[in-house]
Amino acid sequence: MSTASTLYHFSVYLNTMKIYLTALIVSVSILLSFFAYAQDERIKVFERERGQKAEKARYELHKKISKNSDSTIEFYGVVRDQYGKPVPDAKVEASYEHFDLLSPFFNKSSKVSTFTNAKGFFEFKCLKGRLLSIDKMEKAGYAYDFRKNEHRFFGYSANGLNPFIPDKQNPVIFIFHKKPEPAYVIKNSISYRERPKGGKFQIDVCDGFLRSSRTRTGVWGDMRVEIQPAAKAGDHTIKITLNNQNDCLQAKEPVDRYAAPDIDSWLLPEDPAEDHAAPEDGYGKSVEFVIKQHERIIRDIFYKGHKERGTVYSRLRLKLEAGNACVYVDGTLYTNLDGGKNLNYDRKYTLNRKIQDVTAKIDKEPRNVKLYQDRAELKRKLRLYDEAISDLDKALKIAPENKRLQYLKERTLTNKKRHAELKAQGFKFPD
Repeated sequence: MSTASTLYHFSVYLNTMKIYLTALIVSVSILLSFFAYAQDERIKVFERERGQKAEKARYELHKKISKNSDSTIEFYGVVRDQYGKPVPDAKVEASYEHFDLLSPFFNKSSKVSTFTNAKGFFEFKCLKGRLLSIDKMEKAGYAYDFRKNEHRFFGYSANGLNPFIPDKQNPVIFIFHKKPEPAYVIKNSISYRERPKGGKFQIDVCDGFLRSSRTRTGVWGDMRVEIQPAAKAGDHTIKITLNNQNDCLQAKEPVDRYAAPDIDSWLLPEDPAEDHAAPEDGYGKSVEFVIKQHERIIRDIFYKGHKERGTVYSRLRLKLEAGNACVYVDGTLYTNLDGGKNLNYDRKYTLNRKIQDVTAKIDKEPRNVKLYQDRAELKRKLRLYDEAISDLDKALKIAPENKRLQYLKERTLTNKKRHAELKAQGFKFPD
């Protein structure tokens, strides 16, 4: 065999061996990869199984703790008004948290309710849970505000610290505010910014407010409110004086309605459970106080005076905010036209009384278009749309070309339609 032939066969042999070696290396690599993958999968399965076992263990532990946290709930309470008298037939609504297998975190809140007996006593029994919350109390003529009651939540958890211990002989006392009988109290308001150099506005307790510094320089109404710069820059003096020296005034700071320090009570509406009866005594001839720069204050100014109708009581609520130099003024005036001391504004009652007054005038002037229009507007505010439309139709018979009446009728029809739509959607309208 020649040397060339030998070299050729040797080259073929080397190439063949190279192919076999490459195939062997690839095969080994694939086997190693499969082995590594199998090991990785076994580790993942192991970790997953271990995680599932741990999760199941936590689930069982959480379920056990949650279930064992429940205790027998017994609660005894008594409802009294602000005068200490029991309130019978009041509906008490509560909710309690308890174990539930199908709820998230095994925790569910269920509602319960009951009524107070003749002594104002109520109770919740035959319940099992860890927390009881007194949510709501209802009775016509009364108002309940849980923020004014010391206790609302009662813990029964067997695992908790200092669980509540019920005592039927010493029930928890809840104060239910008895509202005064409604009175004919009218309401007027004013809102503006007093300029830095100060100014004044005047008040007639029956007719409302007048910015006398802009529209009238003479005496008007029953009292004057003057806002003048104080000695210290940015501060202002508020002085309230009488136009009739036979009248008298008294100032009071509203009670702290909300104890939470993060709630700005200046921005909140008046507490619906608050009595605003005119004081018996303690009146004077003027009221004066200072508002400091960047300060917010509220003052109730009670007025006792004499008008043609007799003795009249009013309450002026001033909400003042001092800026860098000027003062922002919000004033609301409440006047009892019956002569009584109740100065709580009852919108529905007052609108009905105004309707009665306008009706008496219509009986004397049956062709007075303005009176029908006024009564229709009052009825519209009470959402008595059909009656309001009827009054507008009567006015249109007298003055068929009156564009104002036609517009009011169209607006009332629109209001009626919108009211029906919202009512169908389940919207609850306030009184």
